[in-house]
Amino acid sequence: MIFRKGQRVACVVDDHAWDFWIALVRLGHGVEVPRPEKGAVYTIDFVDDDGFGVFLHLVELKTRAGYGAEGFRPLVEIELDVSEFHAILDRVNAGEREPAPGRVLETAS
Repeated sequence: MIFRKGQRVACVVDDHAWDFWIALVRLGHGVEVPRPEKGAVYTIDFVDDDGFGVFLHLVELKTRAGYGAEGFRPLVEIELDVSEFHAILDRVNAGEREPAPGRVLETAS
C-alpha cells in the first residue's frame, strides 16, 4: 500500500495492538508516545521507509516516532453532489412523472 504526505488514514487495529510498539519506543527513545485509536482518522505528516518497515508520522499525534503502516488504511473520501437528486425529488413532489432509464412514458390519447 502506498501512503503520501497529507493523505488521511483510518486506524484499523485495536488499541492494545500498539502496546508492543509503544513499549519499544519507550525503551529505545525514552519517550512516551500517544496510542492511535481504532476508527480514528489521522493525517500523514510524512512517511518513513527505513528498511525495516513503513512508518507513518501523524500530524494529530505530534511525535517523533512513526507508527507501523499496517495499522492504517487510506480513507476514501467521496464528494457527493446531491443537487440532481433534489431536483428529481422536487419534480416528483410536484406531480411530474419521469420515465425509468430506457423507457418512454405512454401518453393517453
